[in-house]
Amino acid sequence: MSPTSCYALAIVLSTTAAGYSQDYGRRDTDFEIAMVRRTEFPPGYDADMKSTTIYPCTGYDIRAGFSWMRDTLTIDIGGFRRPSPCVTLPAAATGSIYIGDIGPGSFLLRIRYRGDEDIHRMSVTETGIRFRSVRTDFTTVRLK
Repeated sequence: MSPTSCYALAIVLSTTAAGYSQDYGRRDTDFEIAMVRRTEFPPGYDADMKSTTIYPCTGYDIRAGFSWMRDTLTIDIGGFRRPSPCVTLPAAATGSIYIGDIGPGSFLLRIRYRGDEDIHRMSVTETGIRFRSVRTDFTTVRLK
């Protein structure tokens, strides 16, 4: 391989990597998260998310992922997807993620967004779920 072709390959790789990087700049919104018992199959809970910031179009979608390891449930908020077409009607961004069926016990709920992390303690009993904030900067969590 000639030195010129190696240089061209390096430029393509660095451009592709930069295109997928996430901006960890200033957080632009806070979130309200409601745990909702599902009425349809599969049984369990959904975490309904809503931004506190109003965006210029209706239909902004909150992109998020979920993982569960031992006694810790983690929601990773990845950002927003802008609707296309943009219907000019200011609204909050919304999203929902399936959490699953949570049995009785005490759990930590971690919510991560742009390098920040909030932690809430969840107590699940047969009668419902209670939340107690451990460390919060950008989320409020409640049962709906």
